Amino acid sequence: MTFSFVEWACQSAAAVWRVRRLPTPEVRPLAGDASVRQFYRLSWSSDLSAVVMVVPPELAEQFTIQLSVYAQLRRRWPVPTLWAVETNRRWVLMEDAGEPAQTWVAEALQRGDLAQVQVLYRSWLGLLQVLQAGPWDDGWIVFRRRLHDRWVPEFQFFEDHFLEGWAGVRLSERDRTRLWAGFGQVVDGLNRLPTGICHRDYHSRNILLQAGRSAVIDYQDMQVGPLTYDPVSLLLDCYVVLPESLVRTLWAEVADRVPDETAWVQTALQRHVKALGTFGYQVARRGKTVYLPAMRNTLDYLLRGELAAEPDVAAILRPVLEDARARLE
Repeated sequence: MTFSFVEWACQSAAAVWRVRRLPTPEVRPLAGDASVRQFYRLSWSSDLSAVVMVVPPELAEQFTIQLSVYAQLRRRWPVPTLWAVETNRRWVLMEDAGEPAQTWVAEALQRGDLAQVQVLYRSWLGLLQVLQAGPWDDGWIVFRRRLHDRWVPEFQFFEDHFLEGWAGVRLSERDRTRLWAGFGQVVDGLNRLPTGICHRDYHSRNILLQAGRSAVIDYQDMQVGPLTYDPVSLLLDCYVVLPESLVRTLWAEVADRVPDETAWVQTALQRHVKALGTFGYQVARRGKTVYLPAMRNTLDYLLRGELAAEPDVAAILRPVLEDARARLE
């Protein structure tokens, strides 16, 4: 009989908690992220649980990187504790750090509790300052990866998987040339911005909440990039939309990291075009329609003003994105 990750998790958890043995737990799959990693919550009682991550073979390199990033983060940043690792099978037993903050934020906004939401987001922006302050080892793998190398591939992914894959739009050569000239202007602007460590996917789905404590997950893609990137990802979240007045208030608190509003809008344009590529792929290729509400929010951000950051991008994409938005009504 194959040794399952549940059996391994029971033995590992018993060793961590210094008990002789644990009964068979209730196992519940968790939603996970946009990758093919799998997550399970193992519950032995109402107050005793853990999470297991199962990483497939094709993500073996990313798995190694995640462990390397965690080794640096664990004492300086709030991330779930990794209790045990089965390296050959790529199983990880980790602390159950709660539920994604997305649900709490959405419910608080529905109640009109903006004060509590502001307090929470201010604390999350503060965590980004801690990330920049370090200190970190000079040889950390994060410093060998640059978000600047991702701009062009991410724009291409958008064209392949949102424009063509989901919207069914193939641009003429003339329109494509103009669009990519606009993308080039965005890249030039982003490459001139001050840089630091970026989580790269810092938003309400990747921050867990439990008993007032926040824990950040999905940090394996951390790298060097514009200091605008993570604040934009957090405050202009594709999964939960904050009131514009609150975004403005919080943005003012990180103005030292955002040279001017043009930098903010250019970063948002790139971030949201990249996100549409991800959502298009998840929906069209993997059938994950759960991403459609996030796609709608992202289209709204772009159509509301971000496209204006680059006229050539706006000229080509606005009619396409307006048609896409109408499909989601």
